[in-house]
Amino acid sequence: MNSIAAYCLFEVVNFRCIADSLFFGLEQWIGVYYPLVGICFQSAFVLLIVKWMYDHKIFLKA
Repeated sequence: MNSIAAYCLFEVVNFRCIADSLFFGLEQWIGVYYPLVGICFQSAFVLLIVKWMYDHKIFLKA
């Protein structure tokens, strides 16, 4: 049901800036996996928002 919310969050909100702010300085140790860490953070954050919406029975319908 909340796949619309997840898609809109991925497209509208730039979580990459938040991940870059939180993980600033780790790029030298993580290396080529740094973009993967950002994508995983973005996915986890969107899943937390969608789970919160589900727990509070907030559903978006088209």
